[in-house]
Amino acid sequence: MLLIAEAFDDSERGALLSLWFLGGDRRCVDPPCRPRFFSEHDYATGVAVRRRLLSKPSVERTVTKVEFPNMQTLKHYAGDDSWEAWRRFIDVVICDFGLDTSQGSRKVPRVLSWDIETYTDSPASPNWRADTIRSVAVWGLTEGIDVARLREEDAAVQLSGDGVEFGVCWSVDGEHDEISVINSFIRFFNWFDPDVWAGFNDGDYDVRVLMSRCDSLCIVPRIGRNGGRPYILDRMFERQGRQREVHLVRVAGRVHLDAFNEVLADQTLFDLKGKGLNEVAYHFDFAPLLTEATWGAICDWRYYLDCKRAGIKPIDDVNHANIPDDRICETNLDDARCTFGLAQLYLANMYGLCEYLKVPLNLVVDRSPSHVDNWFFGAEFSKLGIISDGYNKDRFKQFFNVRGKPYQGAYVECLETGVFNNLEHIDFVSFYPSIMLQYNLSPETVSLVEIKPYTGEYHFEDHEHWMIIEVPDVPKGTAGRQIVCRVETKTDSVTRTKLSWVRDERGRLKSEYKATHDERLQSRQYALKVIQNTIYGYHGTGYALYGNVLCAILITALARYHIHKKIEELKMQGYKIIEVDTDGLFAVKSVD
Repeated sequence: MLLIAEAFDDSERGALLSLWFLGGDRRCVDPPCRPRFFSEHDYATGVAVRRRLLSKPSVERTVTKVEFPNMQTLKHYAGDDSWEAWRRFIDVVICDFGLDTSQGSRKVPRVLSWDIETYTDSPASPNWRADTIRSVAVWGLTEGIDVARLREEDAAVQLSGDGVEFGVCWSVDGEHDEISVINSFIRFFNWFDPDVWAGFNDGDYDVRVLMSRCDSLCIVPRIGRNGGRPYILDRMFERQGRQREVHLVRVAGRVHLDAFNEVLADQTLFDLKGKGLNEVAYHFDFAPLLTEATWGAICDWRYYLDCKRAGIKPIDDVNHANIPDDRICETNLDDARCTFGLAQLYLANMYGLCEYLKVPLNLVVDRSPSHVDNWFFGAEFSKLGIISDGYNKDRFKQFFNVRGKPYQGAYVECLETGVFNNLEHIDFVSFYPSIMLQYNLSPETVSLVEIKPYTGEYHFEDHEHWMIIEVPDVPKGTAGRQIVCRVETKTDSVTRTKLSWVRDERGRLKSEYKATHDERLQSRQYALKVIQNTIYGYHGTGYALYGNVLCAILITALARYHIHKKIEELKMQGYKIIEVDTDGLFAVKSVD
């Protein structure tokens, strides 16, 4: 697995690639291409090539390909008429040429989680600029390390019952001051040499505290594989129509994973009351140590009593800000252990994405919501000679440059209230992917014919090599309309081809998992599920590089169409419909 791939500008050699492999091997290599964009205008240094634009994929045309020695020069000359100038150069390399991800001195990444506890004047609102370090704990696997070396640490050392995992905690006490604790952590960190450094919301607090205290105490936190210190990048992006901010920790030669970001993006946790470390750890059965704040949020007294029976003494009447000295290491180690469990859980899925998309781990960890589909479509469109001539919002301004939602969503309605017995749940399996497969919906096959006044009717026309689909669309906050699209059917689309393979491969992996219970197979099939389920949402995103909002409009409209057909069928059979929600419904058999 390739750990890190980054593009950078060298003053003499131009754009280069910095590649870090598992175990710390690093190479700087020339990329297989130069930074470039495409344009419909002539450039003195440009070359005429044949390409198809995503807005008109059926027409091949001559465009100018303009290459530059480095990324900075490209940015200087890029304008509104420069297609794909906004693509990250590393993504161009991955999608157009691929990267060798098979090298490295380790087979799997070595992971080290960590957590710090601090002295703070305001427990309700910690301040990383003023708080001081009370203890630092780490957690990892014993595989590949000298376990005897752990015993040499002047700290609290804990081994799991099976000896597979270990934890170390350094705390401020009568014999160790804050400087000693920080230096011990840095020394151990470099000895363990992790490929992945994992925390929980540490980009917003723990790492900042460490850097702040190192600056105040004149300590240089040399934890990068080049001897450098960590730093933090603040990145803004849009998710579900809202501006989001994430704090990305950078450490040379290592990947930093903030498990909290994965928790926020995990749709299986949408109904979880709290998203704190212990609440999430409890949800995933990691058995976190209980404090008043933890079991108050969990509200599970049975778990509380089970912990007592097992000899695990809960910390009553305190929270994490005022844990007694005799239990600080116990608590700190438990947080590091739970963080490690979450990191392993989410990293397993990321390894699967790395394998199928041929993408280095750092890009998957730091991905934004649209990156997975950019790689998915980018690689396939590169083979077909299709280039993106704008973001989704630029190619379909008539849908995005309006107030309200760009299109109508799923059918969600509660039709009956009360208490019902013998409810039947009818669910369409992989509803949206199935619609894309059935109707051959993909960015390169769907084009707009016209927008007509609203009638609420559906209309289908089948031709030899294409079909016409007319659907009603009533976006929230806008007037209704009829959307008429043409869908090419002569050949299987990129989406149909890839989703067919994903469906078959997931089925194979599930069967193998049932027979072997190999968790790696489960992770690989889940990675494919992520790819499958993100495509619809990608098409509805304004900043999707290869998105086509017409696909999103047709997918939701056809879903509503098939749901309504099923409702009429059930009513004819004597069912009463109770509730409808996107890809399924609840119904009860009427009794005369």
